[in-house]
Amino acid sequence: MGQLEFLAGNQTWYGKGSRIIITTRDKRCLTMLNVDYLYEVEELNSNEALELFSQYAFRSNLPKDDFENLSHQAVQYCEGLPLALRVLGSFLYGKTIREWESELHKLEKEPEVEIQNVLKISFDGLDITQQMILLDIACFFQGEDKDFASKIWDGYELYSEINIKVLTERCLITISNNRLHMHGLIEKMCKKIVQEHPKDPSKWSRLWNPDDICCKFESEEGMENVETISLDLSRSKENWFTTKIFAQMKKVFAKMKKLRLLKVYYSLGDEHKMSLPKDFEFPPNLNYLHWEGLVSLPSNFHGKKLVAINLKSSNIKELLKAEKL
Repeated sequence: MGQLEFLAGNQTWYGKGSRIIITTRDKRCLTMLNVDYLYEVEELNSNEALELFSQYAFRSNLPKDDFENLSHQAVQYCEGLPLALRVLGSFLYGKTIREWESELHKLEKEPEVEIQNVLKISFDGLDITQQMILLDIACFFQGEDKDFASKIWDGYELYSEINIKVLTERCLITISNNRLHMHGLIEKMCKKIVQEHPKDPSKWSRLWNPDDICCKFESEEGMENVETISLDLSRSKENWFTTKIFAQMKKVFAKMKKLRLLKVYYSLGDEHKMSLPKDFEFPPNLNYLHWEGLVSLPSNFHGKKLVAINLKSSNIKELLKAEKL
């Protein structure tokens, strides 16, 4: 911001007819300078993205015939982001079909380093509560109603109103129909940050992959560090409805003092009704509980810090602390 003020702090410094074009990741910089026109660059459509990608990958406006399907896969991964199209296209230039296939397969698990590093600059410029909300959106609240998520965050004193404003100004999230969204590559960047130590899952603060969640419950290592769990049972290979699993879950939950958000759901709609053991206990600091298929809560359930609860298959339809919602 200081550089902009030094170069273009006052429009009277420049002669009549002058045009100053400023590009920035932070909209706040532009509003502070009272710019005349604000233009938000949109993502490239599929044809524009393919053309830009091809210019770097093939030095042509179109992909080579043998690489057409692979090119579409690469463009789909980039989701219209020019930076990603340029970086990935340049990397794949001159590579063989098998090398392309290997790289695209790798990208399913491992984000491209240069793209990751550029996107992470914006993340590093956030304060701790802004970072927490951004990671929550990527790992838990993607597509959620903004007002609902805000009340959950406010229950944990994360100052949602101002922090969401900052995240939108810095183009890290978007709000459409009052729902929270982020670009796919920013989501991947956030999840990579959570899994900064891939060989040491005990340090992960958020869980969303069913296989990872199962392994963590079995090993019990680092569960005291976990803040959010989003478990899609439609994608899980495990049977989560056994007495042994419930006993292990109860044992692990007792360690999870930091767990704020818990969501168990079925993305494919194949819901199974279930009940928890009577002596089952949830983590003490839980702010939000969403469990599809759960027909009742344990008799000893108190939920002192819960802001909201959603059990679609039960008679419990209320929002706790409704006056805050």
